[in-house]
Amino acid sequence: FKWNSRKRCWEVTGYDLAVRILRKEGLLTANVVPSLRAKLPAQHRERYTRLFDFLSCQLLSLEGAPHRSLHKALTPALTPAKVDALKPSIQKDVRWRVRQAVGASAAGSPSAGGCNLTRTWDLVAVLAEPIPMETILALLGLPLECSAQFKSWGDAVEDVFGGQRGTLQQRCDVALQAISEFEELLSSLPPGPPASVLSCLRAAAEKGTLPLDQLAPNMLLMIAAGHETSTGMIASSVLALMQRPELLAEVQANPGCVAGLLDELARMTSPVACLLRRVPPGRPLGDLTACLPPGLQLEGGQELRVLLGAPLRGHAGVHSDPCIFSEPNLLKAGRLEARKNLSFGSGKHSCVGVRLARLELQVVLEVLFETLKENNMKISLAVPTDELRWRDSDTLNILHELQVVTRPKNM
Repeated sequence: FKWNSRKRCWEVTGYDLAVRILRKEGLLTANVVPSLRAKLPAQHRERYTRLFDFLSCQLLSLEGAPHRSLHKALTPALTPAKVDALKPSIQKDVRWRVRQAVGASAAGSPSAGGCNLTRTWDLVAVLAEPIPMETILALLGLPLECSAQFKSWGDAVEDVFGGQRGTLQQRCDVALQAISEFEELLSSLPPGPPASVLSCLRAAAEKGTLPLDQLAPNMLLMIAAGHETSTGMIASSVLALMQRPELLAEVQANPGCVAGLLDELARMTSPVACLLRRVPPGRPLGDLTACLPPGLQLEGGQELRVLLGAPLRGHAGVHSDPCIFSEPNLLKAGRLEARKNLSFGSGKHSCVGVRLARLELQVVLEVLFETLKENNMKISLAVPTDELRWRDSDTLNILHELQVVTRPKNM
């Protein structure tokens, strides 16, 4: 637990304290928009009122009754049955994409000798990015042809919190333009499928159970959160496996074992690098103060960052706490404590799309390795790990690209 003077926030890297912070309802708030506002020069804050209002309406920022109402409005579109029903279409899409990438038969029946092609391809562009984006847009009831715009707008808003390009004011300018364009597009769309998230939220707004100003902010949040974290976790999981040759060989021989690795891969990759909380002014912190270092007093308005870290990248954090995870920087099959990972949050602000994210990760990995096995092929990294490019963000661990080589096993 230490103060970061550059970011003007407290950073938490211990697992037990992190869990207390995330699960102590009523003590801390997930709404860090006031902290963001305070980081801007006073004379420019008024200019971004619309952006701050937009962000304050997102599920991550809401507390109490507004949070419960929005959560309830989302539930009909995110039931386990509806999420699981997406599995066949995801499997079909992944299988087609992998066959195209490796040069195998699109018909699905490998030749007797398998595929004899050696190819280098970008796993992010082929699988990790399009699969989650197509899936979340189908679930939300939004047009696939606008996916590039949706990604750009989502990235712009996320960069306000964790981006490292330009100044905060410059990033706020880009985000302000992004939400304006998104709201304009959303208002022009016809009614989506009856079971879609868009239809559920619109119905709740028409009934008066959901404020209309929460519609656009949470649709954009669902787009960004619904594809970026899955993109990061899928690509990084393949990278993590390629860095453990013996485990990779086991998965290639038995793709079904992926299901037992999901929690450990979530811990190792930590697509969300940190979880943000804020100390509300004037609110007693109760027994949370007993967990803090002696003599330390939290002040109203201060921001806390629970650093999940990323063992895959060697980044210290909660997922590298040796008191919880033995040999934390090593990807281990059968690690029972991996289920304690906080990659999808904890407490009332846990990720509402965790079931979908886990389904996407499992299906992509299983079908990828099944298809390689069918065609007697293997996969390896095409570039040294120190040449991999990661997104410029201190809140996300996402690869820009992951160049891999697929070749016949006998080569």
